[in-house]
Amino acid sequence: MRNLDVLICTDKVFDETKEEIENLEMEVFTVDQLAHIGKHAKEKELEETKECGPDSIDIICCTSGSTGKPKGVMITH
Repeated sequence: MRNLDVLICTDKVFDETKEEIENLEMEVFTVDQLAHIGKHAKEKELEETKECGPDSIDIICCTSGSTGKPKGVMITH
């Protein structure tokens, strides 16, 4: 069972990295791509998205690891 389906990057995604992510059957987007998609989405498309609740993961915040190993902290809605 896979817990992560989509990866959103705040920076440029290099082709080699994008290929590796897609080989894991995940999608990868930059923030700029998401802004473009949102700007051109029709209201009906937005209504058809999955519903989420208070326990759904909203963001994974990556730590720098300054006090230990770097890790991703899952933050819910």
